[in-house]
Amino acid sequence: MDPSDFLILIHRYYPEYRIKQHEVIQSGWDNIVLKVNGTHIFRFTRRQNVVKQFSKELTILPILLQHLELSVPQPEFIQTGDTMPHFMGYRMIPGEPLYPDIVRRNTQQAVSVISQFLLELQSIPIEKLRTTIPFTSAEMWRDDYTLLHIQVKEKVYPLINSETQSTISDTFNEFLVEKQNFMFQPVVVHRDLSNEHILQVSEKITGVIDWGDACLGDPAFDYTGLLYDYGSRFIEKLLSLTGHPESFINRVDFYVKMIPLHNMLYWLEMNNQKQIKKGLDSIRNTYT
Repeated sequence: MDPSDFLILIHRYYPEYRIKQHEVIQSGWDNIVLKVNGTHIFRFTRRQNVVKQFSKELTILPILLQHLELSVPQPEFIQTGDTMPHFMGYRMIPGEPLYPDIVRRNTQQAVSVISQFLLELQSIPIEKLRTTIPFTSAEMWRDDYTLLHIQVKEKVYPLINSETQSTISDTFNEFLVEKQNFMFQPVVVHRDLSNEHILQVSEKITGVIDWGDACLGDPAFDYTGLLYDYGSRFIEKLLSLTGHPESFINRVDFYVKMIPLHNMLYWLEMNNQKQIKKGLDSIRNTYT
């Protein structure tokens, strides 16, 4: 669809909302995102298999709003009928992504705010969300990574050499056999907490966006994107404030190593040859 088609949809369902200007700020496989009138973000689904995530996000956002000091999207415009695409529109949370160079200039402030955010998020009673977002017990979490290993063997191993295959298998096996990795109590997890989803204005963190991947799972997982973007010293400072044990870093290291494998499976599904080539380079760099 052309961006003008999405504007027509907004007008069809919300004719009282006058669109004066717009710009496409993201155009991906799953969603297209428009900034409208300089005040609102509208996100439209592009594939049927992201509708479930979309609906989940709409349900959990009001609950998050009750428990988090940082801002989260508050949808004002919603279309979830039988036809595609579905969309939501919400007033923009001010800010730009919390890029690594910003964190390097003011590490302590970032650590303080993000640690408080994680404590608030992980303190939300899971009963409030158990029927809304996927519940993953520690045993189910282990099963998910066992399945991931099987998928990687089937789809990725034919594309890489035996030495890299062996290194990846060792990484999985060491994680899966360690009982300590699966003794956690599930908590609310953003599941994609990275610099592009943490917003800041003048180095002051303002909000967290994109909650479509949220689940109930391992509290260590939300350190993954933070380690990838900001480095191990940042995580060490974060752990000292959240009170999570330093042993978390072992699980987080594993989750970071999973990133290029998840990406490769996605690009294979999309049959994007350009990204597949880049993905193979990323796997080699990670496991060599």
